[in-house]
Amino acid sequence: MRRKPRAVPVVRAARPTRRLGVCSALLLIGFGALGARVGQLQLASGSKYKQLSVDLAQHTIALPAQRGSVFDRNGRDLAMSIERRPCTPTPTLVTDPVAEAAKLATG
Repeated sequence: MRRKPRAVPVVRAARPTRRLGVCSALLLIGFGALGARVGQLQLASGSKYKQLSVDLAQHTIALPAQRGSVFDRNGRDLAMSIERRPCTPTPTLVTDPVAEAAKLATG
């Protein structure tokens, strides 16, 4: 007795074009949402975040303590802290360097 051949189930071919279209659409939607958020942050709130970063980066710290003096073995000062105003000359404005240096040395 001969057996009848079994029916082989028909397998449908996958539709890669449909999957590719759905994945592409999801990627476009995701990147579009990210782009919209970046645009909102830059255009609507950009100046606020810029000022916030400047405030975080630049601030004044008060240093209440002074350095102590350094003494030699006889008790004389070798180094001490003296408060002075900063002096920064602009080279293009200095016409007579010797006279300007003498003025700065006196006071």
